[in-house]
Amino acid sequence: FAGSSLDLQEWQIPLTDIQGSLNFTHRNIQARRLKAKALGSTVTADIDTLSKPRNLTRIAVRSNISTQQLAQRLSEIDFGLISGRSEWSLSLDIPHSSADAAAVPALLLSSDLKGVAVDLPAPFGKVAEQARNFVIGMEFPESASRSITFQYGSLVNLVLSSQAEAGGGRKFTRGALQLGGEPAKIPRAEGFEVGGRLKYLDLKAWAGLLQPEAGNSGALPLNRLKLKVERM
Repeated sequence: FAGSSLDLQEWQIPLTDIQGSLNFTHRNIQARRLKAKALGSTVTADIDTLSKPRNLTRIAVRSNISTQQLAQRLSEIDFGLISGRSEWSLSLDIPHSSADAAAVPALLLSSDLKGVAVDLPAPFGKVAEQARNFVIGMEFPESASRSITFQYGSLVNLVLSSQAEAGGGRKFTRGALQLGGEPAKIPRAEGFEVGGRLKYLDLKAWAGLLQPEAGNSGALPLNRLKLKVERM
């Protein structure tokens, strides 16, 4: 490729100025350090065919991007309290037709958030110079249901389930927030659950931040709150 373009309309991620070589046979596909422009930044991609543990093609992308650029693509996530830019890695797994029937395309986005400030009350906030691992995982099954997971250091594990709407959008119907490092699981009933354990929580600051917005009828109802805090 020498200045090529690829418009991924379903993903809403146009790639421009693609540079590099893609090698393929009837068995595999491979590329090293393909470069392109996406979301306003230069991205570098490696592509490999993996036979173990599953038959799939993995596209691994690296880039230095800002939270504003991520907000353009991940409109369902509120980036209002997060600012700055950092190194990000994206891994997209595309199962082959010979893969297990349960295999679905999956995306994993991760960063150490160094260079990104998080303006949240203790203990979740951080300054830009501080590193803290952040991971977003998404699966894309053919069914109407879709899940997205978040991990923020050892503090937060969040999982949300959404359903396709008639107008073409998506609506979150179920979710769970687990604090203190334990994994979160999608609840059986519609609504939202909170649980876990924290050493410290600035309850006064969070009470003001979590006041519901007027007219916000689309928020998930809180079905269960089970949280142990050692010090407030």
